[in-house]
Amino acid sequence: MKFEIKKIELKKFDYIIIGIVTILAFLLSFTFFSKHKIAKTPVIAENTVVFQVFFRGITLTTPENPFKSMDESFITIRNVPHKKITVLDAHAMPRMTIVTDAKGRTTMTQDASAPFLFDCLVTVFDDAKITEDGAVLGGNKLKIGLPIILEGKNYRFGGTVSDIKVLTEQEAKELKNSVEKEKERLKNPQPVSPQEILQLPPTP
Repeated sequence: MKFEIKKIELKKFDYIIIGIVTILAFLLSFTFFSKHKIAKTPVIAENTVVFQVFFRGITLTTPENPFKSMDESFITIRNVPHKKITVLDAHAMPRMTIVTDAKGRTTMTQDASAPFLFDCLVTVFDDAKITEDGAVLGGNKLKIGLPIILEGKNYRFGGTVSDIKVLTEQEAKELKNSVEKEKERLKNPQPVSPQEILQLPPTP
């Protein structure tokens, strides 16, 4: 008995399908092995990290800084929503320029051409997983230059991480206790006496 082997003729469309399937298989394999490699990164510890986010060129027509100490702000890392974190400190700095007087002396002054343009430096903290490659926050490696979005009740600004500090266990404990006390103080402010308002000595 003889078997006839028929030659399969592939059309141009078939070659395109085979090419697409090959590329997809390669991409899926690359993604799988990349994730597997990242998952193998050992977690050395879990510590609190304090980091600063720099916001350049924010337009503010309000006299108040939208970032306030002890307020909560929702953080988004690489366009992935993470969680609410506490603002430790915030500074809004007006855009500055160099002015030279008639005698050739230079001074720094606020740029009159951009009266509503500010740079903001915001300090926040959160718990992170510590690996050999640094801190990991919300599944993202926390690095200087990482894009960050902070969102509050009346603002949403995008900035970049400009400084990172991993706290020791004792430093983290002291920081969290201090934050809790300050939040409690802000919730229950103590009444101010007339002497304190007028800065007078207490009545004997």
